[in-house]
Parts: sequence; structure tokens; C-alpha cells
Amino acid sequence: MSTPSCKHGAAFTLIELLVVIAIIAVLAALLLPALAKAKATAQLSTCKSNLRQLMLATETYATDYKGCYPTDSADKHWAAMLYNEYSKQTNILVCPTDLLRGTPLYYQDPNFPWPGDGTVRTYIQNGFDEIITDINNGTMKEKDLVFPAETIVYSEKSHNTQDYYADTVPGTGVGNSDLIIKVQHGMHGSPKASKSGGHNVACGDGGVRYKPFGKDISPINWWNVRAAVRAAPEQTTQLLPLIQP
Repeated sequence: MSTPSCKHGAAFTLIELLVVIAIIAVLAALLLPALAKAKATAQLSTCKSNLRQLMLATETYATDYKGCYPTDSADKHWAAMLYNEYSKQTNILVCPTDLLRGTPLYYQDPNFPWPGDGTVRTYIQNGFDEIITDINNGTMKEKDLVFPAETIVYSEKSHNTQDYYADTVPGTGVGNSDLIIKVQHGMHGSPKASKSGGHNVACGDGGVRYKPFGKDISPINWWNVRAAVRAAPEQTTQLLPLIQP
């Protein structure tokens, strides 16, 4: 009587296993950059959405306060002044790209603990120095924007600055501008802020635009209001080489 033989299914050879591993590695190499790019695109989109909501809150505030923007007061900054306008949702103050690099620097005066102030924050408001100083005695009004679609109201601040406002201080020398180090001109586009990237800006017309590095400075400085100042070398070509990503 013969003994039945045991038959085993075919097994992978070492070469076949290595081929499968190699194919998986190639696919991963192809897919990971695409996934990273998709994630960065989503973060950029969220940041734009945040800025749109800030502009909507600002426009609502201006409607209630005779056309005035929420500029600095004795004890409040714009984040606190708009707190109710953006429905107390302070998460819109933070760009996810900025948050991935750690907690952004922020500040709250311990003597004035207003809601909204002292919250983790990515965004910075235009200081509108030429208008607030010269015309309106401390206020900035919507009607003062000569080029609203090309004038920045909010942008992304440097990760390591706590400021609420970016002062352009025209006429005081190119080195005094906050735009040099207090604005994150290269927030998006690479794992670290770089000159190959860019940043989001919210403009006076309510639109949000992506500005490649330096394009908000030259040939026209979108942080200024008056035509002559916007095109002045001190605010454009002389400033451009100094700004940091």
C-alpha cells in the first residue's frame, strides 16, 4: 500500500520577495511627495479660509463702527476687538502650516486679559502708518483704501514675533520697516520658510491672495495706501533685498 505524498503550495523565492519589496519602495517614493503636496495644499487652503473669515469679521466690525477698522486701542488689539465678530472661534487665528513648526509666539498684556488677545496666533494686521498718523488721528477707515484689491489688511506674521501690527513707517529709513522680519514672506511652499515660497494676504476688497516671496513688496508695496508711497524706492526696491522668508 503506497503512502500518499504531501504537496505544498508554491512559496516565494528570495528573488521574488526582493522584487516585491523593490516595487513597494518605488511606489512609496512616487506617492509620498504627492501626499505631502496634497497636505500642503490643504493647509494653504485652510489658511486662506481663516483670512477670509477675518476679513468678513473686519467688514462687519467696520459696518458697526462707522467704517473704521479695528486698529489698536489703549487696552485691546484687533484679535480681541473682533472676538465676537468671528464668533469666538479663535482657531481661525492660526495657520496649520505655522502650527506644524511649533507654537507661534504670541502675547497678551497681563493687565488686560481680553478674550482673543493672548491666543496662539499666526496673523498680523497692517499698521497703516501713513493713514493713522497723518489723517484720521488713530483710526483707519475702509474709504481710505485707494487700491483696496491690492492693499493688505492681514497677512502671516513671523513665527517668532508676537506683534499684532506691522508698521511700514514710510519716510523714516528703509531699515525701520516691520516688513523685514515680522512678516513670514515665505510661509508656504517648503517644510521651512524660504524665499522659494510665499504667503497669504487678505486685502481691503475682502479677497485673499497668495503672494510669492517679495511680490507684496516690489514693484508695488501692497502694505502702503498712497500711490506715491507704494512705489517709492524706500518701500520697494530698497526694501526687497532686506526682507526675510
